[in-house]
Amino acid sequence: MLDAGQLFTFLAASVLLTLSPGPDVLATISVGLSRGWGAAVSFGVGCALGCLLHTSAAVLGASAIIRTSPTAYSAMKLICGGYLAWLGLT
Repeated sequence: MLDAGQLFTFLAASVLLTLSPGPDVLATISVGLSRGWGAAVSFGVGCALGCLLHTSAAVLGASAIIRTSPTAYSAMKLICGGYLAWLGLT
């Protein structure tokens, strides 16, 4: 269990990391400046959904399954590679 000092330090660090602009914020601004407001909103929603999917997979234990099963890891590489190829072609 965290004591009050550790909890405060964790929360302060979390707030600072959340408020600081990262590459996704800079990319969203760049898309907004070059392509307009609608494209920036779409890009931002896409980034948020990607983070949500990644976090959900981690919470559900996908990394543990992939670590213990070489077959699951190979299947994931093929599926993700196909998805990236599809994105590149469309």
